[in-house]
Amino acid sequence: IRSFSSGRDAVFMSITPTLYFSYSRWSIKDNVYFDTPQGAVLVSGSANSMSLLAGARYTLHLGALSAWTSLAFGVGTFQLKVEGGGGSDDDDATGFGMRWALGGHYMIHRSFGVGGFINVLKSFVDQVFGVDRGALGIGFGLSARLKL
Repeated sequence: IRSFSSGRDAVFMSITPTLYFSYSRWSIKDNVYFDTPQGAVLVSGSANSMSLLAGARYTLHLGALSAWTSLAFGVGTFQLKVEGGGGSDDDDATGFGMRWALGGHYMIHRSFGVGGFINVLKSFVDQVFGVDRGALGIGFGLSARLKL
């Protein structure tokens, strides 16, 4: 942690460890074509993606305003269950995952603030059904900050 003062508000930087967990599930409905090495096949089923990542968050505190960025690395999994083309199959793979996020907070009161963030999550996995697969997610949201 490094800090310096500029007038009445202190400006300082901090680094915080982070742990991130993500789970997503998609339903594959009828009339969806799955691209395979043998051609397009009409399928239905489900897909799941899960990630567990650890990293760090760097925050620049500018009085009531703070801006932050975080980067995390870990493991990601992708599972696909499909039926169609005269059969069914279930395959999954585990690989490298990473997440980058950017956000900020504004302290409305000494003990309460609001903010927002955007993030990108990518899981790189091996082949599923003989085709390279992975998951890419882009998210955004609002957040509340409470100082005790």
